[in-house]
Amino acid sequence: MKRLFVLMMTLPLLLVACGGDDGGGEALYLKALKSTFEIEAAGGNIEIAVSTNADGLRAVVSEADWANTVSDNKVVVTVPKNNSTEGRTATVTLSAEGVDDVFVKIIQAGKPISIISKDVTFTTTYLGGDKGKYTIYLPYDYEEAAQAGKKYPVLYLLHGMWSHNNEWHEKGKVQETTDNAVRGGLLSDMIVVMPNAYDSFYVDGYMQGINYESFFWNDLKPHIEKTYPVSTERELTAIAGLSMGGFGCTYYAFTHPEEFFLCYEMSGAVEGMGTPQVPSLKMIFEREGYTSEDFESLPTYIMDCGTEDSMCLYANINTHYYLESVGYPHEYILRSGAHDWVFWEASYVTLINRLCQYWKPVTAEDEK
Repeated sequence: MKRLFVLMMTLPLLLVACGGDDGGGEALYLKALKSTFEIEAAGGNIEIAVSTNADGLRAVVSEADWANTVSDNKVVVTVPKNNSTEGRTATVTLSAEGVDDVFVKIIQAGKPISIISKDVTFTTTYLGGDKGKYTIYLPYDYEEAAQAGKKYPVLYLLHGMWSHNNEWHEKGKVQETTDNAVRGGLLSDMIVVMPNAYDSFYVDGYMQGINYESFFWNDLKPHIEKTYPVSTERELTAIAGLSMGGFGCTYYAFTHPEEFFLCYEMSGAVEGMGTPQVPSLKMIFEREGYTSEDFESLPTYIMDCGTEDSMCLYANINTHYYLESVGYPHEYILRSGAHDWVFWEASYVTLINRLCQYWKPVTAEDEK
């Protein structure tokens, strides 16, 4: 049997439903199949969680320019940014099959923490005729903050082989994890850049016609710094990556240590190919001539690998022992897990927890 319940929403300027703050206020629960109520709002998201496992949850929004998405028994209605909603009323009609009792929970009734821009492209000459492409996590009000001169910490987050720029967002819960830390007052607003790197190993010439290392340094990083309000300070710039991206972040961090204060490799192919083109970390140290006198100027280095990782476990163990042998201080995390997204999702949480120690929110007292 098909049941309907209808939510009426009046949305003028700032989503403050149910007495909540801009991080997501108190929940409003309705045990009903049909309910009408008003929400004062303006710009942002309304998230509607439905406590049913019924198949075929559907949503229809009366305002055509207010997008909605449905997944996992959750409906997110997005009010267009910078769009005046004063005096407008949207009717959200939810329907599902076989529903008897429905609890409707309104959450995240406030200004969103962030936005995701996917598949952003720009022109480059280093990728064999292709355009550079990336996905980027941005603070929701970054444009207004940029006009006021604000600069954000930036994390470059690299994917693995047989992957692409959207996978960290789609499988690694980058937005959810970062939002939670910012919303909780633990982490400053920040920007996360997730570039597309093919299977390039982040070096020049590993793939025919793809000079990715040159692209990263000559085009991508300057493009990000020109296009978005990111800080160029070393202490506000970090890099991380998984598998092939674990090699990439390690390679970039130790060949350009002046650029990054922290490098976090996850299940990284840190021994590379053992060639001058794709070198191990040991080869990088020897090539750069690093000694103990240089260690203070090198990045904070965190290695994170699973005990069931059949691809990169021994590369991480060998690299850890090498760094111990030369006395380079680093953090070595060896925990249960395989070479998969279950492990890397947890790794990203650990990375964000580490960044919380350095990139703390700026308070009104700090600005005095």
